[in-house]
Amino acid sequence: MSNEEKRSIISIISVSVVYIIYCIFVFGRFTSGSFDPVEDLSTWGLIILGFIPVQIIINIVISILYSIVHAVVTREEDDSEMVDERDKVIRLKANSAAYMVVGVGFMLSVITVAMGFPVFIMLNIVYLAFNLAEIIGSSIQLRFYRRGF
Repeated sequence: MSNEEKRSIISIISVSVVYIIYCIFVFGRFTSGSFDPVEDLSTWGLIILGFIPVQIIINIVISILYSIVHAVVTREEDDSEMVDERDKVIRLKANSAAYMVVGVGFMLSVITVAMGFPVFIMLNIVYLAFNLAEIIGSSIQLRFYRRGF
């Protein structure tokens, strides 16, 4: 398995774990009655803003830990800095799909507000779209690297 495949798997896992933690946290606060998401949008926005750096930090920490463990176990240097045309095409295809997911998610969120749904549903759709975009983009990269694009 190449380093790019492993990084894609790490990205999928970290994004999924953080989104599951987000869902548990929000559902727990909602069911406990500690805040009303329809009325308290500033709290809802702060929760989402709080999870964005958590996602970034967890992704960085997992990537660093992977690099350290990989270097210790294989005693090889990480050659991920070398990018050829194939890598560029794979990243381009994955990014294109991810941008489409974000675009569709944004449009769905705007449609929900236009239909009269609460704004907190819009925020959740946008946050879900960003997470799905990362998962789908990494999955596409993984598929192309495994397929031998």
